[in-house]
Amino acid sequence: MLVSDMVDEYATHVANPDGTFTFSASTDPQRVRKARGWVPIDRSLAVVGDRVVPAATLLDVSLSAGGTGDAVVMRDGAASLSLSWPKPLPAPVLDGNVATYPEVIPGVDLRITVEVQSFSQVLVVKTRKAAANPSLARLTWGVRADGVDLRTASTGELRAVDSTGRVVFMAPPATMWDSPAQPNPAQARMLGLPEGETLDEAPASVIGIPAQLSQGRLAVVPDAGMLKAADTTFPVMIDPSFSSGYARWATVEKTAPDTAYQTTNNWPRDYIRAGRAWGETSVWRSLMTFTLTGMAASTLVSNPSFTIRLDHSGACADTPVELWRINYFLNTGVTWNSSKAGWISNYGSRSGSANDSCSAQNSEYLEWSTSAMRSMIQSTLDGGWGTFNVGLKAPNETDENQWKKFGIGTATLEATYNRAPNTPTSATMTDCPAPCASGAYVAVGNPTLKALASDPDGGTLTVSFVVADLAGVTQRSGQVTGYLSGSAAPASWQVSPALPTGVYQWRVQACDAYICGSFTPWFGFTTDLNSPSTPAITPVSPSLYFEDNGSGVSSGGVGVAGSLKLSPANGETDVVAYEWHFESGTVTTVNQLTNYSATISVTPTYDGVRTLWVKAVDVAGRKSADKAYRFLVASPAPDAAVWMMNETTGTTVADSIGSYPATAANVTWAAGKVDNAAQFSGTGAITTAVPVLMTGPDVGQQVGRDFSVSAWVKLTNTSADRVAVAQIGAHQAMFRLGYSTAANGGSGGWCFTVSAADVNSAATQSVCANWTVATGQWVYLTGVFDADAGSTGNMSDNTMTIYVDGGDPFGMSTASAYAAVPWVTPPSGKLTIGRGLVDSTATGYWIGQIDTVRVHQRALTAEDVQSFYLTDAFL
Repeated sequence: MLVSDMVDEYATHVANPDGTFTFSASTDPQRVRKARGWVPIDRSLAVVGDRVVPAATLLDVSLSAGGTGDAVVMRDGAASLSLSWPKPLPAPVLDGNVATYPEVIPGVDLRITVEVQSFSQVLVVKTRKAAANPSLARLTWGVRADGVDLRTASTGELRAVDSTGRVVFMAPPATMWDSPAQPNPAQARMLGLPEGETLDEAPASVIGIPAQLSQGRLAVVPDAGMLKAADTTFPVMIDPSFSSGYARWATVEKTAPDTAYQTTNNWPRDYIRAGRAWGETSVWRSLMTFTLTGMAASTLVSNPSFTIRLDHSGACADTPVELWRINYFLNTGVTWNSSKAGWISNYGSRSGSANDSCSAQNSEYLEWSTSAMRSMIQSTLDGGWGTFNVGLKAPNETDENQWKKFGIGTATLEATYNRAPNTPTSATMTDCPAPCASGAYVAVGNPTLKALASDPDGGTLTVSFVVADLAGVTQRSGQVTGYLSGSAAPASWQVSPALPTGVYQWRVQACDAYICGSFTPWFGFTTDLNSPSTPAITPVSPSLYFEDNGSGVSSGGVGVAGSLKLSPANGETDVVAYEWHFESGTVTTVNQLTNYSATISVTPTYDGVRTLWVKAVDVAGRKSADKAYRFLVASPAPDAAVWMMNETTGTTVADSIGSYPATAANVTWAAGKVDNAAQFSGTGAITTAVPVLMTGPDVGQQVGRDFSVSAWVKLTNTSADRVAVAQIGAHQAMFRLGYSTAANGGSGGWCFTVSAADVNSAATQSVCANWTVATGQWVYLTGVFDADAGSTGNMSDNTMTIYVDGGDPFGMSTASAYAAVPWVTPPSGKLTIGRGLVDSTATGYWIGQIDTVRVHQRALTAEDVQSFYLTDAFL
């Protein structure tokens, strides 16, 4: 199947069923791109509009259809070159690729011949009488160049050069020649030639003539001697001709050793020639170059072939002709002398004959297909060069029997090749920490190696993996066969047998049935089959969170931050991270290490025995066993905190005991029950940074712990629930002390409430005093939670009590109730004064004043409550 995107003017590529490709190239253009795609070369001329144009040629050229317009216009993109005859031209006579303008001078025709990438314009002086016309003394053409500069080279060539220095159009030195000599009757009879047929089409005389370029004029001065000579055979032709660059083949001749015929459109470029011309002294050789387009990084799978059509031979019997490897010659204006040293090696000879006078012998194709040609083309491809250059010559250049002419455009090179698979991509491996790049450590000896493989020719591949040590000595290797080129899933191979601990490297390549592609770069890795030791854990401050030695000594406290250092226990140097957690808590990974050690900060959320679990992680991702580190966190003091509310400005509220300063927001200060008090307007609150009270169980116990809270309060608005003091979590207040509109049958009252869990819609338990609430009056509220008051270990024995103004014996109110354990999980929030939290929403904002808030990590007795009340009541 033809590969459409690998077609150009000279070459095609055909995809074969076995996955190979066949390249076919010619020395002459075979096709040209038109709007409808590639079409065969067609040089036939036709009138289109007001110009004469060829049907399909590589050269963009148009000719005059008669009149005063340009005789010829050549174009190449934005560049153009135009030639004009000084007088109006007659309408041309079109014959194939030839346009003849009759009698442009009496007895002289202008004949323009269009070839694939060149044209010739020849003045045909038809008779001796016409040759005497003085108009032939100097012939002048008008020249106009756009986008190019016209220059005359030292060789006599006329060159049109663009701004990049590229030769866009060129003309060889101007020449004139007469018609070929006729054989004498004896020769004709001996050769069986029809009357009037020539031995070869060589002119009797070829003379270079001066050409001058000046001020938009190209002047040619014919040789008057040839025009007047008695032995001149008419008609006589006078050019110049033009082309769009050097052709990819040339012919050279020994008796004209410095004459180049590479660009001319006339004799002797009517055939590819080799050998001594019959009946003449001229000896010919032909040189050809093939551009190996689209074959880079390819491998030939068989011997290439060179074929050419033999159209004429000097003898009737088969005689040989040789094909040689030659030096590159394109764009050199090659001559016999410049090329004679470049015939390097002989690819062999082939014999044939094609002579019309010998029983009407037809043309035949000669073919060369040798291993030497294959080797040369493969070397060319491997070296990144682009051409294959060959030449034809006779083995014996003195024997006119070996004289041969070959058809133009029939030289063909064919080569069947296979392109190498691409270098695999996305090389990676398993069992190493991400990102898994070269230099990775892996925790197993048999990781799986992976890569994506593809082949520009498609098909199935064998993907080969090689594992080596750092010296490049192979340690393991394996293959994946039948891998489909371009698959989305990588080719995978598990190293087998497993490697011991060590440093290695691996690479991978893809192979098809003919050739292997390049290996990937080495991918280094280290196998680490040994887990790290359990880490060492030491406190940064020896007096804070030191390891429990059974003495029962504690340190720190809930919300008190401390630092612990994690280090390799046995001096390992491949530790890259540590994983740590408390009990069943979330695992935290720390990978910012200094000298393989890390310092972590711990802030206990409850007291008592805490166990920190730590693992060391090495560079291969292997983890040590857990190291348990136990330490004792000091419990809150029985009298945890007191906020006297004696501030006058600012946002910091002091704890007179000292552990829990609080922060005020939207709170002002005014005269209170005892000195100053906090003034709330329904939007503000005072909060601590950490929980103050512990309600979870002591380690080993199944009930909550005692706590108490009290405050002097003055309420000025009873339209909604109001919270004086609470300790909140993420969703609920663990407890709240304040005013409830639902108390006492909807009449409102002072209540102490606890929640069963820190979740939305959690169950609550309340105890409310039978007390009529009056706004604008100072009241002393105390809430007490007494865990397991009955000492039976039954959670139903927990009691809640609220005291108003000290309770009995002062005739004030006291109320008690049993309650379930509130919040057996550690508190995660903060203590708040002036608001609470219900179902994740801040609520119960206080309106009024609050003074002298006390919290205790114990259950106050009635006597304790009365004592605190009496301390403040009469101040």
